[in-house]
Amino acid sequence: MTIKQVSLLVASSCLLAAAYPFGPSFAQEIAVAVPVLTPSRTNLPRTTTQPATTHAYFNASVYARTTGYLAELKADIGQRVKAGEVLAVIDVPEVQKQREAKLADIGRLEAELRRAKADLSVAQASAESYAAKVERAKAEMASAEAELTAAHVDLERATALVNQGAVATRLLDEANKKHAAAEAQKTALLAAVDASQAEMQLAKAETQAAEANVEVVGATVEVARRELDELDELLGFAQLKAPFDGIVTQRQVDPGDLIRSAQSSNKDGQPLFVVTQVDRVRIRVPVPERDAPLVDLGDEAQVTMQALGSRVFTGKVNRVAGVLDERTRTMLVEIDLDNTDGELLPGMFGQAVISLEDAREKIVLPADVVRYDEAGKSYVYVVNASNQIEVVDIVTGWDTGQQMEITAGLTGEERIVGPILGRLKAGQTVRAE
Repeated sequence: MTIKQVSLLVASSCLLAAAYPFGPSFAQEIAVAVPVLTPSRTNLPRTTTQPATTHAYFNASVYARTTGYLAELKADIGQRVKAGEVLAVIDVPEVQKQREAKLADIGRLEAELRRAKADLSVAQASAESYAAKVERAKAEMASAEAELTAAHVDLERATALVNQGAVATRLLDEANKKHAAAEAQKTALLAAVDASQAEMQLAKAETQAAEANVEVVGATVEVARRELDELDELLGFAQLKAPFDGIVTQRQVDPGDLIRSAQSSNKDGQPLFVVTQVDRVRIRVPVPERDAPLVDLGDEAQVTMQALGSRVFTGKVNRVAGVLDERTRTMLVEIDLDNTDGELLPGMFGQAVISLEDAREKIVLPADVVRYDEAGKSYVYVVNASNQIEVVDIVTGWDTGQQMEITAGLTGEERIVGPILGRLKAGQTVRAE
């Protein structure tokens, strides 16, 4: 039965009621014919379809780190470049001159370092020589002490023999002389040992001074080398290089332009180059608040672009912002897509369909069967076993536009009144068709 036929039946019943204001029984027995249907159980996957925008995977603005004139332009808009490839060269002659002067300074300091090392070697050799001299003097001192001991023994023996009258007095005189000579030699050698030790201490001090000088000159050389490295870095800044493989999408300089260091500029200037990586792109999708909690990393997504017709790109959710934008109440989601053929251009607009839940059996009704009261609560008309209308409150879930998931309120066995014009009353008798 069509909606038009249902409307005619309702109108006829109203005319009959008007014709019999006292309520004849046969008029009351006429029931309104309504279409009925049974809820279906369907594997209904939940998805969200949202606008999508294509963005470069990486987008780098290249600025200068030094000041000079642009000497050479090596890249232009649309040119593919590799990571580290030179885009332009800035002429910085003053830095080159500073580098040459620093090289000369390093050469001088290295010569001083060699001389300091030679002085250290001489001081170390001198210290070793004085140490040997001290050892030799100590050995001679030991020999003199032995001779003095022997002379003392001879003197005592000679004294005893002279006192006994066994030998002449002349022998005692010789023994005294020998003893005095041994004592004098010991005293001289003792002074020599002291002098040698003093010379050895001086040589050690000179060695320590030479070592310190080597360290000082060596440190000065190292500082000069680090300053040379700094100048080399500044010269490296004179070459503007691509940060990664990509395409030059902007160029704001020409040969001969005065290039100022971005660090010394007091205002934000335009980048000299912009390099964009497009062999892989990011699809950014704003997911509304109602779907945001259901988005997970790895969810499958299908992307289409208006400019590419029906072409479908398949990917997965790679990044989830995890917060809602307070202005739009949406959460940013990113989908990475390979773009080796360059078909996807940054800035393209389309839509993305993200799978939020796997398909599972659900109670489903046509969306035009569900009604709403003044408070916004959803309900349906159910025809009971006595062919009377029951108003049943329901809870709805996923809405595809044509079908609506029923999460609570129905068992799936009810007879649901299909789409009709007008409203029915609870307890009203109907004829199900």
